[in-house]
Amino acid sequence: MKTIEICPSVEWLEVFSALNFEGIDDIDGAANAFTNDLFDGLTDAGFEVIIARRQRATCHGWNGANTFEFRFGPAMSSSALTNDECGMIQECIDIAEENMRSSYVERSDNDD
Repeated sequence: MKTIEICPSVEWLEVFSALNFEGIDDIDGAANAFTNDLFDGLTDAGFEVIIARRQRATCHGWNGANTFEFRFGPAMSSSALTNDECGMIQECIDIAEENMRSSYVERSDNDD
């Protein structure tokens, strides 16, 4: 089983990732929901998933982590990945972001 490490740093996700937090007031809640959905999606896709710990769990630590073979923003791996596996990881990131936005974007009263 191939291992994927994911970033739990709310600060990193907000500042450095390509995730769209526009219109979201509860950044912490949204980022945590994203991380949980990403964990579940990658696990369901057949990967062993670990959440970064210690220094790498911080914004600075995740930004400086450069020993991984593959980096997908909030997910990294030292495992040899196929193109299909890389596509699955990106799809899991996209789905987790879509779920986050559908749950956390503030809707105006005119959106009924």
